[in-house]
Amino acid sequence: MERNVNESFLKSISKHHYDILKSTKDEEKSFNQLLKEFRLPKRVLRKLLLELVSSGFIFREEKEDLKEYYYLTDLGLNGLKKHETRILKYRTPDTKHGRVKLTK
Repeated sequence: MERNVNESFLKSISKHHYDILKSTKDEEKSFNQLLKEFRLPKRVLRKLLLELVSSGFIFREEKEDLKEYYYLTDLGLNGLKKHETRILKYRTPDTKHGRVKLTK
């Protein structure tokens, strides 16, 4: 994915994604709603969400210096199927790119 994506666009998608997920509490529904609203191909939206998580735009909870990111979904190349949710933990919340620890 190109690195020169408009930062305000990324922030609007991440905020919107958070609001949708908060209201639906369902990852698949929120993903489908984002597809409709932003009119992006599944593959592009998937890459964008992964980029948002790795860049620190998407987060759900803060505990002192630890932010827990628990929306990173492995959707596979054929679109939405049974998926696996992973937990991402960033130890460096003040930097744009934190160190990532993946746990199941």
